Amino acid sequence: TGCWPVPAATMPMAKPPKKTRFPNRRFSRSASAATCGAWAAIVSCAATAPTLESYALAPEEAPPPVEPAPERFVQGIWDGSYTALPEVAVEVGHMIHLTATNLLALSRADADDTALVAGVVVAGAAAGHAAEWTVDHPVERPDWSALTEDGVSLLEPGAPYFLSARVAGGISLTPPAVPGQWVVPVGHAVAPTVLHVTPGTPVRL
Repeated sequence: TGCWPVPAATMPMAKPPKKTRFPNRRFSRSASAATCGAWAAIVSCAATAPTLESYALAPEEAPPPVEPAPERFVQGIWDGSYTALPEVAVEVGHMIHLTATNLLALSRADADDTALVAGVVVAGAAAGHAAEWTVDHPVERPDWSALTEDGVSLLEPGAPYFLSARVAGGISLTPPAVPGQWVVPVGHAVAPTVLHVTPGTPVRL
């Protein structure tokens, strides 16, 4: 069966609860102090309790550090080189171009078919033997006298150099000035013995 609502007039009035009286006020104060002390201890314990992060389990074995892959380009310098067979003997520092048959040939600024500079020899070889060459790269020679027009052995740091019109595969501080020849920038000297080779666009006089 259900419960029927009782009219408010017939509901008995609830008596207010009696106040708890302590027989001794000293007892009341000591109980209150003990209660406050217990709460203070709980709050202090909660503040100093370790967090979940402190219980995080360390991995059994940390993965090895990942080393970056070696860069092929470092500060604009390519660390690679090409291999080809030269028509004639070539040596380190020679300015070269490639023929139609993919042979290395010495560049020279006095003719149309030899004025292009593809790069510089970095490992010399006799004719018909594999030689190495590269581009956009520094090349060092302790003595440049065999490749400079004026026969000087040391370069002028900071100075631009051009393809020689008189020395096959050689360089010159001054560009050619004869009509029909070519002005071909080949790079800058970065030290007395080092030429940073960055071939430029040939311009015919």
